[in-house]
Amino acid sequence: MDEADVRTMLRGLADTVDGSARIDLPLAAQQGRRSRHWRQMRMSSSALAIGAAAGIVAAVFAFPGARTTVQAPETSAPAVAPAEFDALVPYASFGWLPAGYSAPELPQDTSSIQSVSLSATKGSSIVMAEIWAAGACTDGGTSAQPELTWRDGAGGSVTDQGTAVSVRAPDVHGRPAYWESDGGSPAELRVEYAPDAWLTVSGSTVSRSAIMRIAASIRYGTGTPIRFPFWASLPGLPADWQVQQVIYSESADYPIGGVVLVGPASVPSALNIEVQPGTMRQGCPDLEGQPREVNVGGTDIAFREIVGSGGRLQGICVADSGGMTISVAIVPGAPDAARFGSVWHVASELHLLPGTDPAVWTADPLR
Repeated sequence: MDEADVRTMLRGLADTVDGSARIDLPLAAQQGRRSRHWRQMRMSSSALAIGAAAGIVAAVFAFPGARTTVQAPETSAPAVAPAEFDALVPYASFGWLPAGYSAPELPQDTSSIQSVSLSATKGSSIVMAEIWAAGACTDGGTSAQPELTWRDGAGGSVTDQGTAVSVRAPDVHGRPAYWESDGGSPAELRVEYAPDAWLTVSGSTVSRSAIMRIAASIRYGTGTPIRFPFWASLPGLPADWQVQQVIYSESADYPIGGVVLVGPASVPSALNIEVQPGTMRQGCPDLEGQPREVNVGGTDIAFREIVGSGGRLQGICVADSGGMTISVAIVPGAPDAARFGSVWHVASELHLLPGTDPAVWTADPLR
């Protein structure tokens, strides 16, 4: 099964899922998409996507010609950026946000091997940033019409010959920056924060000066590892399989992981495990069939199949077991996926961790 097949299959599943659900199977297949695409998908209530655009209209205008350098005391840009991130340890985080903005209650941020996507909200307003690994997103166009190329989840590349207008902005930490707007959506700041490494920042209602300061205050480098309320016993994980992406939320002390996407580069969402506690959970998508009990860490938990499972996708979910939503999904045609058996077997290898304190949870979800 190639990447195109996976995308088609997952889009088909999305059409079958109730809007209150939280399973996010195709997110890894969407890795590498430029933040304009991400912005349009980010905050939806769809079960298989995080986000729709906020429907904002902003005027396109040129930034004043005289350029200065925007600096922020909180951080500095790295001399080089890695070609690949560790999805379990977010490479970047916000250093400054306008007053009143904070991380969403539900997991919305993503940390992948190619990029980190950050969001903060204040009522219905949202600020977003996406930070790319070196070479993951490149600009080969002109300032008037950028031509951005980003790596897709299968190791290939996609080129977006955008219709946006780019205008030189003040440098950020001495690095080139551009305002970009494609009409009908707010202007976006694009910064080459390190050689061949780009970030984008946009906000629905914040000023351009605030967007500049947000970009200048991004923190880079090894951050706090994401904590998970579970771990899965998966010995013999294929050598080319790795955690491709994590959906997480920020908390006072630790980022908290909600969804883990594992697989090879050709099918980055081959295995999807979701364990979300307390207020983070939003329930399961539509389910079918009779409940089937699985012993998870000594407790019998009744899972049911996700509508649309079977054949090219297997998925099971339980909406509330001990205060947690738990789901597992496998793409059967993914390379080496057969060694995991069924989703029922993977569920039986889960170990749920007690309590609501991330300090007693784990930063190592696969063992």
